Amino acid sequence: MPALKSSVSGQPLCKFFVVLALSAVALASSIGVAAPVSAKVLSCADGGTCSIGDIGPGGGVVFFVKGTGAFTNTNEITDPIWGSKSDSNVSLTEAEQASLPFDYLEAAPSSGIVERSAASWNDYFGVIGITGSGAIGSGAANTQALISAFPGDDSSNNSAYYANGYTSNSTTGWFLPSRDEIALLANLHLQHALGSSDPLSGEHLDLANSYYDGCTFYYRYGVVYKDFGRNNTDVTTVVPVRAFSATQTSSDPTGKPASAPSIRTVKLGDNKVRLAIWAPKSNGGSEITGYEYTVDAGVTWTPVNPLSTSNSLLITGLENGTHYVVKVRAVNASGGGAASKARGATPRTVPSAPTITGITSGSGKVKVEFDAPVSNGGSAVTRYGYSINGGRWINAGVTTSPHWVKSLTNGVTYSIRIKALNSAGWSVASDAFEATPHR
Repeated sequence: MPALKSSVSGQPLCKFFVVLALSAVALASSIGVAAPVSAKVLSCADGGTCSIGDIGPGGGVVFFVKGTGAFTNTNEITDPIWGSKSDSNVSLTEAEQASLPFDYLEAAPSSGIVERSAASWNDYFGVIGITGSGAIGSGAANTQALISAFPGDDSSNNSAYYANGYTSNSTTGWFLPSRDEIALLANLHLQHALGSSDPLSGEHLDLANSYYDGCTFYYRYGVVYKDFGRNNTDVTTVVPVRAFSATQTSSDPTGKPASAPSIRTVKLGDNKVRLAIWAPKSNGGSEITGYEYTVDAGVTWTPVNPLSTSNSLLITGLENGTHYVVKVRAVNASGGGAASKARGATPRTVPSAPTITGITSGSGKVKVEFDAPVSNGGSAVTRYGYSINGGRWINAGVTTSPHWVKSLTNGVTYSIRIKALNSAGWSVASDAFEATPHR
C-alpha cells in the first residue's frame, strides 16, 4: 500500500517533518496571583467559568475555551529537510465552534502524563478511516474507535486505552486528544501561553493523538510528525485530555442559605402575633433580605408583614382563638435558610361587650343579669367587672350571670355597666342600666 502524502510538503504522512518556530519573547510575562474574587464566585476548578491556563476540575490546565465566531491558533513552522515554511494551524469555523457540546478542554496534570511506545507503520494502516476527523471535538470519539480497532490491547501498550481509563480529582471521561487538540496544546505550550500550570516542559515533545488515520503527532526537537502511539520502540508522550462545561458561576448561587434564627418571645395580638427574634448567627455569605414563616410544618412559607424589623417579625392574617405552631427562617440570595425551633401562638383580642338583660332591686342591693359577650376574642372570659355611676371598675368575682351589687342606699338610683375580661384585657362596657334599691 503506498504511503499517504501530506498536503504541505508532499512527504509521506507518517514521515512528515516540520519545525515549529518559537518566539524569543514569552507571550505572558507571568501568571502571578489572581485578583481577589468575591467568595461567591466559583473557580474554574470548582465548576465556574475558565480561561486559558486555569486549573480545571480534573486538576489539569485549560487549553481550549469555546468562544463565538471562528477560532484560529497558528505557529509558523519550517521543514528541517526542505527548508519550506508553512503554518501549524488549528482552526474552527463559527458553525463548528458553536456546535461543540462542551465549553472547555483541559490537559492532564504532569502526574497523568506517561510515555508509551509508538506504532509500527503497518499498525496505523489498519485503522484508516474508522472515524473521520482530526478536528477539535473529535478526540473522544476517535479514542473509542481506536479502542474498538485493537480489542486485545490495554493501557500498557496503547495510548487510547490509557487515556480512556485515566482519572484525576475523581473526574472521568478523559481521552486521547485528536490531531488538532494535541496540536493546540503544543502550540500554546510553545507560545508560553499556559503559564505555570503548563504540564509540558521544553521544546522536545513527542505527543500522541487519536487522529482518524491512527497517527500520532510528534513534537521532537521543535519538529512535528505523525505516528500512532502503539507497539513500537519509538517513545511517545501521552497526555490525556478532558472536555467539560461550567456547572455554575457561583455557589448556591451566591453563597449559602442563612442559619436558623431564634424566636425569643411571642406577643399575641388581634389576628396577629409579633415575634422578637435573634437573627441567624450566619447570613450564609449574602445579605438577609427578609423573613418567612410557616404554620404548617414547612409545607408553605409566607413572607412576614412588611412592618417587621430585623429583630421583630409581625405575622398577620391569623384567626383569633386558633392555636398556631410557628417557625421562621431568614431569606438571602440563596433562598430560605434553616428554620427556627417552633413556638406556639394563639392570637386573641379583648372580648366584645357583655349585655345586661335585666336588673332586680332589693334592699341595699341589685341583682344584675347579663349575657356573655358574643365573641370572647379568642380567649376565654375569666371574670366580669362593674362600674356604678361612671366610677371606678370593681372586680365582680364571677364568671357567669347573675351578679349582686351590694352596699347600696335604698331610694337612690344607680347607673350600672359591666365589662368582661380575658387574657387580652377588658372588653368595652355594656350599655348602662338604672336601678333603685328599696325595702
